[in-house]
Amino acid sequence: MRVLLTLLATILLASILGGCGAAHPLQRLVIPKVPVDAGSQTVSMSDPMITHYGCPCTEMYEAEREIRIDGYRTIAPGSLWEARFRNTESRSIYLVNDSYHRQVAVVLKNGYIDADSAVVQYLGPKNYRSWALVDPSDARAMRLWGYQFTRPTWRLRYIGVDSSDGQVVLRMSIEEWERGTIDERMGQVEYRHDMKNGNELVVRGVRIRIDEVAGDGLLTYTVTEFPD
Repeated sequence: MRVLLTLLATILLASILGGCGAAHPLQRLVIPKVPVDAGSQTVSMSDPMITHYGCPCTEMYEAEREIRIDGYRTIAPGSLWEARFRNTESRSIYLVNDSYHRQVAVVLKNGYIDADSAVVQYLGPKNYRSWALVDPSDARAMRLWGYQFTRPTWRLRYIGVDSSDGQVVLRMSIEEWERGTIDERMGQVEYRHDMKNGNELVVRGVRIRIDEVAGDGLLTYTVTEFPD
């Protein structure tokens, strides 16, 4: 009798897991490298210039406002969601927030929330369930917030410019993180570049050409070399 019960339990577990895979054929979504913006960029004082992410990484999305779900829990404004999976059939992206629920995901289709299947249950025996948006205009209420990273990451930020006696010195800071997200900074050091030494500088292997230092504090630059 015990053997029979064990066999039945095994068959039941296999059917549950098989049904989960059939309903939502998912693959883990990982970004091997976050590309740097190409071409000329202009920043103001205190703006970030470059972020060198320690990947593999995952995209993080933020709910820009309250998102009401028909028959299910409302998504809180400001909540962060990890782009954890891709549906291999529909190519939809599944956003997961374990604090919201460990078995459900918000579905992005072509960059926007799927209005008809905004939230789906992708784990468990009821993985066929889905819930729609109350207001279809909320389909645009998720924005790319940043990245979650697994290795040390740093960012170069433009602080401003010191000008005196014909000298122009750019002031920047290098911010560092161990792992996690950008809101968990570990350290910061100042970096200075005297323009009399030329309009090119190299920061941790990243080569930057300074194109213009405007009188109003605006800085125009181009990244000419970015290491892997």
